[in-house]
Amino acid sequence: MTTITSELIWDLLDEVKDPEFPVVSIVEMGIVREVKVDARKATVILTPTFAGCPALYAIRDEVSRALSQAGSQMQTCVSVIHHPGAAMTSPPRRARS
Repeated sequence: MTTITSELIWDLLDEVKDPEFPVVSIVEMGIVREVKVDARKATVILTPTFAGCPALYAIRDEVSRALSQAGSQMQTCVSVIHHPGAAMTSPPRRARS
């Protein structure tokens, strides 16, 4: 069984492309705000690039699909936080480390 780490999840999410700009990942776009992993659950926090983002549901589905590819029985949660424009104004947590 695969050990799930936040770094593994960041790497998986870096492969998820923005549906509107398919040459850029959702990590590069700043849509992925945070990844949390504890003993039983992996949580991904997303913030759309703008409040009415039409691709949000497709992105959330692709994130869920990417997490399922990790090969773990760990529970996963994909949450969306609506802070208009927040994804474009500050870098995601990974970029700050």
